[in-house]
Amino acid sequence: MVSFLSFAVLAYTFFIPCLADGLPYYVHPTCVHNDSGVQEAIEEAVLMAQRSVARLDTKDPDIRKVFWYTFGADISRRTSNIPMRKVRKIMKGIGDMKGVETMQDSVVRIICDHDKRWKPPPEDMKLQKDKLGNDLPDWSQDSLKPSDERALIDAEQLKDGTLDTEPWRLNFGHKRVCHERGSIAMYTLTYHGSIPKFGKGRADVTICSPFDRAPVTTLRKLMTIPDFDIVRDTTLVGSRDSPPTAMAPTALMSFMLLHELTHLVDFDREDVPEPDPYGWQHIIHMSLESRLLNADNYAFLGLLALLGDYRVKLDGDQRRAKGGYLVNTDYDFGFRP
Repeated sequence: MVSFLSFAVLAYTFFIPCLADGLPYYVHPTCVHNDSGVQEAIEEAVLMAQRSVARLDTKDPDIRKVFWYTFGADISRRTSNIPMRKVRKIMKGIGDMKGVETMQDSVVRIICDHDKRWKPPPEDMKLQKDKLGNDLPDWSQDSLKPSDERALIDAEQLKDGTLDTEPWRLNFGHKRVCHERGSIAMYTLTYHGSIPKFGKGRADVTICSPFDRAPVTTLRKLMTIPDFDIVRDTTLVGSRDSPPTAMAPTALMSFMLLHELTHLVDFDREDVPEPDPYGWQHIIHMSLESRLLNADNYAFLGLLALLGDYRVKLDGDQRRAKGGYLVNTDYDFGFRP
């Protein structure tokens, strides 16, 4: 299914141990240029998760309503403790993520190269065959369960000679989603298996062109645009085909990145086709089980938790709330961005 969020999972499984200090992420130099808002977007995605946790802990009236629409449970009742704890655990994990200065120290890499890094392995590279007949580097023979497609190697490793010392940048099955689908694939998430010498899995989040140069990537910046009123000019119901210039909360890179971060193996959320995993108009009608599993529900929780800090909340009228309408509020949620 073609969508703005293309989740590409390699055909093997692995486990990332929980890190006491949070999963470290690294913003690759391809995302750092004069017109880039990627750094701000990833920081706001983490902030959305943090604000979700803080407001779930206080159970203010608005977050109770938000949780009801996003996860179908009334957190003011003791019977809702289990779903709330599940959601809180995931948002706490994302909220604890920390930026690091080097790729070697990271578990998650944010990269904006339009998938250009993936290249076939060099002809002189020593390869072995797996049970499916795929060619594998000898160090990966017992570490990965590849799909029936040949591996792609990160060209950056080939250039700097770190292929043998950092074998985590190996790509099975994912291929080059940005390259194959063009701008339709806005973000892709690729897993890299757990190599015994490293003991932890890793992941890339690729922001495809031209979305890495979107003029507005955060709610913070959106709220400062002259003559723009988020209550008057937008709703939560938006198209997945929005261009990078779209001025809407659901078109923000921070919102999209929060969605992608829930796919990390530590959090293991999915895109549940019931019947559509994306969009406010679809996620509020899912079953409780599907809502707890679906990535977009967490992204909307984070977005609405942070919107409250800008004195914006869901409309109090049920029909308008289901339509994604927002209203201003004087309620003080305890944090000013």
